[in-house]
Amino acid sequence: MRLAFLFGSGVSVPAGMPTTGEIAERIFSGYGVARHTDESYYFGPPLYPDIQDVDDHVTSVVAFLNLLEDERRRFYGDLYRVNYEDAAYMASQLADSEAMEFENPVTLALIEKLESSPVYRETVVKRWMGNGHESYDVHSIARETVNYIKCVVCGMLWTQPLRMDHLGFLRDAHSEFRMEQVDIFTLNNDLLLETYLRAEELTFIDGFTEPINDVRYWDRTLYEEPSASLRLFKLHGSLGCYQYDDGIGIASGNSHTRITGRDGSAQYSIFSTPLILVGTFNKMLQYTMGFFADLFVLFYTNLHKADALIVCGYGFGDKGINTQVLEWLRSSTKKRMVIIHPEPLRLKECARGAVKGHWDALERSGQLVIISRKIEEISWEDVASVLA
Repeated sequence: MRLAFLFGSGVSVPAGMPTTGEIAERIFSGYGVARHTDESYYFGPPLYPDIQDVDDHVTSVVAFLNLLEDERRRFYGDLYRVNYEDAAYMASQLADSEAMEFENPVTLALIEKLESSPVYRETVVKRWMGNGHESYDVHSIARETVNYIKCVVCGMLWTQPLRMDHLGFLRDAHSEFRMEQVDIFTLNNDLLLETYLRAEELTFIDGFTEPINDVRYWDRTLYEEPSASLRLFKLHGSLGCYQYDDGIGIASGNSHTRITGRDGSAQYSIFSTPLILVGTFNKMLQYTMGFFADLFVLFYTNLHKADALIVCGYGFGDKGINTQVLEWLRSSTKKRMVIIHPEPLRLKECARGAVKGHWDALERSGQLVIISRKIEEISWEDVASVLA
């Protein structure tokens, strides 16, 4: 049997990582966040505290975010609580359309509405222009908003896990399937899984080379090595992963902004934020480009080789991922998905329509099996028993 895992943010919560709700609260409040001269946002006082108590960039972006949230609530009502993924998607649409990257004529009406808003004129624009910007078009502010969201997400996820014992079933699964490939697909940007696997001295492939000078470089062919029995695929990118002049890599030192590259020359990160995906449906576009296209192709290819998929901590909110999981299940009646969740009915109701609509039929057919427990409460024996 070939085994695969699919993890979402719920796997990291028992380790003390922030919840999506906690991240959203910090993003929408801007509390303790300031913009640096490298155009990144950090936690700390404003760059010039003698001049301003609150960073004007943050004030501008947060006001813009709350205007977008007003529009989201008009569409969804109180169906969904505030979340930064929706905000990132909306801001990305505005930025990409104005830049003619993924143009969408429908955004024009929203742009005109935003520009006529007193909050936009009196808070967003004034605070933005107060920082020396010559342009205050929606495109620039929307792009800055996406950058701000990514920075805050990364800042909150840069934390040491408080515990990792709840991941013990991974060690035991690898031990049982040592002669087979075990694939771990994760949508998480944090470093919990890598930290756990290294602590357990489990050899794994994550698609990055051994250090070349200061950097471990992305090389998708590493997954093809015969010795790669345990493989980690971070489908939404990772903390510490940056685009450099000579490739995509993870810096092995303390600094990511200036490193020594392959040829010994100084290399600089092209973007101020790590290569991570934030948003909702915009992720489906990004799954077709560069680094993320590599990862998505690897996900598609290797998922279809799996006989069983263990899902934990994932709310089935990513349409692109859901589509591939359902196609995998439809490819053979022998495919089986095991979901670990303490409240499966609530999970079903919150899942996107395609998963929700197929849930009951999959469960009746035996292709979907539920373990109604928290991840901290299960062992590999619990999972293996339902796969037998």
